[in-house]
Amino acid sequence: MKKKLGLILLALITAISIFTLSACGGSDNDTDGDTSECSHRDKDDDGVCDKCDESYSDEKDVEDEPTHTHNYGAWIEEIPASCTANGTLGHYTCSDCGKNFDSNKTEITNLVIPAAHNYGTWIAEIPATCTDNGTLGHYTCSGCNKNFDSNKTEITNLVIPAAHNYGTWIAEIPATCTD
Repeated sequence: MKKKLGLILLALITAISIFTLSACGGSDNDTDGDTSECSHRDKDDDGVCDKCDESYSDEKDVEDEPTHTHNYGAWIEEIPASCTANGTLGHYTCSDCGKNFDSNKTEITNLVIPAAHNYGTWIAEIPATCTDNGTLGHYTCSGCNKNFDSNKTEITNLVIPAAHNYGTWIAEIPATCTD
């Protein structure tokens, strides 16, 4: 029984050794188990070759991705951002690797144009009078026509109500016979 167990264990160790030595070989890296010739592809950036599982130093050539000629396809038009929704930069997308490129075919990683109000110029306050309402100073977004105060916080009522300005109280002076 011990001999059978020993033989099974020896066969298992041999199989694992053969598998480990041949892991770097194959059609991509035909290294015949010699990891010194492996191109060390490390797509997940963990410092370990995805093909042969060998840790490598910075001195070795590391091939992050196989090189290819990008297939840009048709230009995808820009979708402008609005006040409430992000937009998307105009770009090409490589149909092989999925990377995005600008009009100069330079790789770009962020296609988002952030949503933002277009506040324009400050509209000065019009003070109220005794008979006419006034208007608060504000920005008006050209995209959504909402109004914003000087801190760019939305305001819904621009009206400064008309009102008399009574000033300070003047005390009554009683009349006298000589006055």
